[in-house]
Amino acid sequence: MNRQHKTAVSIFLVDLAHDNSKCSMSLIRQEIEEIKNCNATLEATLSSLTTISDNLSVFANNLDSSKKLSNIYTDIYDHDRRLQQNINNIGICFDERKLDEDIKDLEQQIESLKSQLSK
Repeated sequence: MNRQHKTAVSIFLVDLAHDNSKCSMSLIRQEIEEIKNCNATLEATLSSLTTISDNLSVFANNLDSSKKLSNIYTDIYDHDRRLQQNINNIGICFDERKLDEDIKDLEQQIESLKSQLSK
C-alpha cells in the first residue's frame, strides 16, 4: 500500500469510528430514555398498587363492619320475634271479650289475699 492509500484508509477508519461513536451515543441515549420511561412506569405501577392496597384495607374494614351489622340485625330480628311470640301468648291468656270479667276476678283475688294477710 502506498502512502496515499494508507492515509485514505486511516481517514476512513477514523470516520467509521466517529460514525460508530455517534451511533453508539445515539443508542445509549435511546436506552437512557427507555430506562427513564420504564422507571416512570414502575413508579406509576407502585402508586397504583399502593392505592389498591389502601382500597383493600378499607374494603376489609367495611366487610368486618358489615358482618357486625348483620349480627346486630339478626339479634334485633330474633328479639322482635320473641317479643311477638310473647305478645301472642298474652293475647291467648286474656280473651279480650272477657277482659272486664278477668279484671274483676283479679281484683277479688287481690282482696281475698289482703284479707288473708290481715288475719
